[in-house]
Amino acid sequence: MLSPRRAPQPRDFTSAAFKFRSTPTGQLPTTADLFRTVTEGVRSTAGAMTIGLRGHRIMPSFRYMPEAQRLEMIEYVKSLNRGFWERRKIKTVAVPAAPPVIPERLSRGKQLYADAECLACHGERGRGDGPSAPTLKDNRDLPIAATDLTRPERFKNGGQQEDIYRTLVTGLAGTPMPSYADSLEPDQAWDLVFYVLSLSRGGRAAEAGGPVRVGQPDKEDDVTKALFVIVAFVICGLVGAGAAVLDEAPISGTVQAIDASANTLRLQTTAKGKMRDVTTKIVKFARATAPGTTGFVEQRLTLSDLKPGWVVSLSTKHEAGKEVAEAVQVILEK
Repeated sequence: MLSPRRAPQPRDFTSAAFKFRSTPTGQLPTTADLFRTVTEGVRSTAGAMTIGLRGHRIMPSFRYMPEAQRLEMIEYVKSLNRGFWERRKIKTVAVPAAPPVIPERLSRGKQLYADAECLACHGERGRGDGPSAPTLKDNRDLPIAATDLTRPERFKNGGQQEDIYRTLVTGLAGTPMPSYADSLEPDQAWDLVFYVLSLSRGGRAAEAGGPVRVGQPDKEDDVTKALFVIVAFVICGLVGAGAAVLDEAPISGTVQAIDASANTLRLQTTAKGKMRDVTTKIVKFARATAPGTTGFVEQRLTLSDLKPGWVVSLSTKHEAGKEVAEAVQVILEK
């Protein structure tokens, strides 16, 4: 459960403070960053247990939601923040290939852990009990706990070694966790990554020179997937009774074929996966401004500008036995 008097709090999508990014400090996340967060959720001991996925999450995982719908949701979130509309160039932080783990790296990492004052917040043994931990606050002046580094499977930004490297060089916006991009060379960052992982139970093998791989991604739970499918069928069955009403609600799907002469496109809907032939009464499209940006700009396009495989959203109604759409919004061009 989230506390109204402690961090973390629900994300303010209109601000520039997004924690989980592959972009430098002060910049907004990429679409891929948001997709990763939506898909994996946000782990935390304060959250509820996620059925079928190991660990507790304060934000649930939407990995069973169709990919196109996740992308649509992300585009809507981006539309709430004008910064996504206005940016032109996107810079990301490169994560170089991990070097071999050797005892010397752990020794250097331990020294860096002290020199960078990681132990002030996380404690000497990484349990989140450092001398500064009780005084930590976020950018809203709310008390915030230092992460327990002995449980990488609960790291909010991911517990893989690449995730930890990315967190070190980007920081966590809005929290006391800074970026070390300007103070650590890539080789030093890897030393610190390996030492942080060595503090966990799963990383103890590193002390003997073994591979550091902890917090492996969750395996898909067949039972949970089956439950998800059953629930989806039940919902679809209940909704089917009101199909006449649903046909006028916004639908999304992947373009399968276009017949420009008949002003018709064939759409495979993301909700039910069935094929629908839709007639475009008025050719009026809204299209993402450019790859990597958000906000939809109305453009005059012809139906033939659409391509099979593109994901679109539209509202339809029935006229003379045909399903007619007055506007088509291109969600994803691929």
